[in-house]
Amino acid sequence: MAERPETVVARGSRLACKPNPAESRLRVLANEHAVPADAAGKAVPESKAEQPPVIRRAEIVAFALVGLLIISVMAVLYVAKAFFLPVLTAFVVGTMLAPAARYLERHRIPRALSAVLIVSGVCAALAVLVSLISSPVMQWSGACRSSGRC
Repeated sequence: MAERPETVVARGSRLACKPNPAESRLRVLANEHAVPADAAGKAVPESKAEQPPVIRRAEIVAFALVGLLIISVMAVLYVAKAFFLPVLTAFVVGTMLAPAARYLERHRIPRALSAVLIVSGVCAALAVLVSLISSPVMQWSGACRSSGRC
């Protein structure tokens, strides 16, 4: 009968492995590396500065996954910009005009009517602003064409 390389002894809820003294070989698992014979006698560095930095595989995988997540989120936002741009614009405009709507509501104006008043007021302000800017722009473009610099 062949001799087993190790014996298993039950201790409580755990199993402990005792190596067989007759077995002189070192058993190395598939995911471990055997220590070279010449490295067995080297001294351990005393300070952390002497030790090389340790980069574990899990850290590299985590870094790569975060990078892929950022790239995929940016790609989805770029592809879906036709949907997200109007939604984001509506959110920003709604947030900017909410105080005016609350003010009109406090003065007993219904919310729907206050929304119509605010939108028409903003549109009127933009029209006035465009008309004020367009006159000087027309003059500058005419002066630019007449001088031949454009």
